[in-house]
Amino acid sequence: MDKLRENEDKIIQSNNKLRSVNEELKTYDYAVAHDLKNPISVIRSYISLIEEENPEHFKAHKYLDRIKRSSDDAMQIIWELLDFSSSKQHMNGSELADLDQVTDNCVRMLESEMHVKNVLLNRQYNLAKLRNKHETTSRY
Repeated sequence: MDKLRENEDKIIQSNNKLRSVNEELKTYDYAVAHDLKNPISVIRSYISLIEEENPEHFKAHKYLDRIKRSSDDAMQIIWELLDFSSSKQHMNGSELADLDQVTDNCVRMLESEMHVKNVLLNRQYNLAKLRNKHETTSRY
């Protein structure tokens, strides 16, 4: 009986330590997200100022639009990371993945490199949608 109580105490101590570490991770996640969101917001503010001061400069607007979309993508990733880190439990189930959208996002991220290398891309595709099964995980 003493051995059982001793093991139970060890489990309780381990659980308490795990809760503490998870709270530290949660705090760290929020701090990192805040630190990443701030420079992206500043970039977006400067883009708006440049656009307002140079309304007739088409080429600059083209590049500014790419920067803006990239900053939007980065901000979306930050929000998704925050959503993921704040959820107490990820359910079993599946999520529909639109491969056309995934491919478009990849092409958009590579646009500047493709432009420099004069790559011509023919986007005539109609990809399927896949289900991505998630396993149950618990962080908190």
